[in-house]
Parts: sequence; structure tokens; C-alpha cells
Amino acid sequence: MENYILTSDIVKSKVLATMYLAEVSEYGWDSEGDAFVKMILNVKEVGAIIGLDVVGQEEIIEVEGQGAQMDDFEQAR
Repeated sequence: MENYILTSDIVKSKVLATMYLAEVSEYGWDSEGDAFVKMILNVKEVGAIIGLDVVGQEEIIEVEGQGAQMDDFEQAR
């Protein structure tokens, strides 16, 4: 990785393959009209693709992302 950009084709392929395993578990809009998405990832499937055991207590990893229709951060400055 260089400047947050994957430079190895092998690593890039494994990261993309892992991301394809992620499943959307929920999505929608909050009261302010901003979008959110929740995704889950099976840790054992990730380990099988990257060829390493992923250490941790959870079998499933859940992440949430948010997106605004307009630039909210400009107002906070």
C-alpha cells in the first residue's frame, strides 16, 4: 500500500474478492434525509480467500456507512 492506494495486483484482487462477500443487511434514510447502509461480512469466508485465519471473537463483522445529500461538514467549520 502506498498513499492509501493498493499497489499490488495480488493484494488488490484479494481485497476486492473479500468485499464481494459483504452482504447488505439494511439500508435506508434517517430523519434528516441522509442515507445509511449496513453490511455484514463472514470472517471465515474472508479467511478462506486471503489464506489466513482472521483472529477475533466475532464470526460476523457488521459495518455501517452513511452518506449525506449535501456537504454537511462545510457548515461545521
